[in-house]
Amino acid sequence: MKKLLFFFYALVFAFIFSSCEELGELVGNKVEIESPYTDIVVSNFVCEGYTVNGDVYIDFDVVSTEADLRVWFGSAYAYIDDDTYKAPFIGYVDLFEDKKTKITYWGDTNSDGDYCCFERISTKISHFDEIEVAIIVDGIEDVKYIKFKNVQIDWKDNF
Repeated sequence: MKKLLFFFYALVFAFIFSSCEELGELVGNKVEIESPYTDIVVSNFVCEGYTVNGDVYIDFDVVSTEADLRVWFGSAYAYIDDDTYKAPFIGYVDLFEDKKTKITYWGDTNSDGDYCCFERISTKISHFDEIEVAIIVDGIEDVKYIKFKNVQIDWKDNF
């Protein structure tokens, strides 16, 4: 019984240690990340803005831990106080099991020709309270949201 209890404690300790080691990578600058699915892991969130035009870009990594998936990455919504900003959808992205895929709302145009970022954001805004990214997993009709809370904008002077 003691050996089993020791093994359990050792396993918990190892899990906590390994989780803490990767915590900085997962949450970045104190950004809280919520994924609507336990088998879709989201990490490495970046939010940068450019003072020359007020464009704010986001990107993050996604890993499907259970299966290959096709996921629709829809519009992103950024909230601060009573204001809402919208970045257009990206479209379908194929996620392969256990392979990290970077999702970018970095100014690329989507299939509708829309520029995918938050545009003309005042440089007086230093953070968003929350950013939501709409997702639909192919074969599941419900719209869910990946949420990023306490998002600091890293303003840059040029591209």
